[in-house]
Amino acid sequence: MVPKLLEAMRSVGSGLQPPAATLHRICGSAADLAAAPYAAIAVVAEDGDGLSEEP
Repeated sequence: MVPKLLEAMRSVGSGLQPPAATLHRICGSAADLAAAPYAAIAVVAEDGDGLSEEP
């Protein structure tokens, strides 16, 4: 489990990519670590009311 977690941290922190690409990588890493077929993430809107709808 620890080696997988370290690899996920390296994967998420590598390179400078747009926020959407980074969030996609975080979801993929989370799904891999949990042995889940998929994962989802939500981002709170800047005004704190609801979720952001930006890609």
